[in-house]
Amino acid sequence: MAATTLSNGHESTDDHHVVICKKCHKELERVNRDSFVRVFLSWLPLKKYFCTRCLRSRYILGK
Repeated sequence: MAATTLSNGHESTDDHHVVICKKCHKELERVNRDSFVRVFLSWLPLKKYFCTRCLRSRYILGK
């Protein structure tokens, strides 16, 4: 299975999207959004990811 890297740091394979950390280049894990984001920004398609190597979290806007 060949993976292609997109311009926004994502890797796309045939079966799923993989999000890569821009700092340490490790695959990010999907985590639950904060309650503020769930309640007040629920109309935005935000996804929260966490890097276990550099301990950073980030939100990504998208499907």
